[in-house]
Amino acid sequence: MASSRRAVAPQAVVVLAGVMLAGAMLAACGGTSPANEPAPSGVVAGDPARARAAFASYVAKLLKVQPSEIRGGPSDNTLGDHTRGAARHYTMWPVRDAASSIRGWVTPDGTVITPEQNLGVLFLEAGVWANPPPQPLDELAGLLAGDIIWAYGSQGAYVEQAALVEGVSPPEITLRPDGSGTFRFFSNDHGGASIVGGGGAPADVYWENVAVLTADHKATLSKKELGAARK
Repeated sequence: MASSRRAVAPQAVVVLAGVMLAGAMLAACGGTSPANEPAPSGVVAGDPARARAAFASYVAKLLKVQPSEIRGGPSDNTLGDHTRGAARHYTMWPVRDAASSIRGWVTPDGTVITPEQNLGVLFLEAGVWANPPPQPLDELAGLLAGDIIWAYGSQGAYVEQAALVEGVSPPEITLRPDGSGTFRFFSNDHGGASIVGGGGAPADVYWENVAVLTADHKATLSKKELGAARK
């Protein structure tokens, strides 16, 4: 802010200090913009420049825009805390199109994680292969299912965890002694519906999601549609 030689009344100093304090408190609380739009990039301070640049580059390439047009950064926890270890959850979007926001994770060394790439890094940071794990594997399975479903919500997609109806089971991680195994959970993408718009309640369309885990800490995710939910 440019300097000024004009005298400032004491009342103005008090008002200015109050405004600055309020802004600092809002930033500290990790506030979000209206209607759960992605938080402004300045909300979370201190994120590594390398991590931000890596995720911005990924989003720009995905959306076919220039990296200079990308906004956002580390996500706040309005939709849950999806950071696992050093894998920080990020949300970024084109400057004039917040509805096209992309969700995922990035580590300080610039490794970008999404359901389609480097997913094993998320599992590793969560402690899936730790001995012993930081918490029971069924609890980690529930957390990771929520994490991936959150990432499925990129670009306004309406995706949530599937209700436990016929053919649907809770999230589960199964590991062999060598570290290989599977991770299975179920999601409901409402037939591709968006969280924006009306037209009544969308149909429930369930998917079985299976990640194949390898002994060298890789994870490859695939999905199979179950069709309309059977209640």
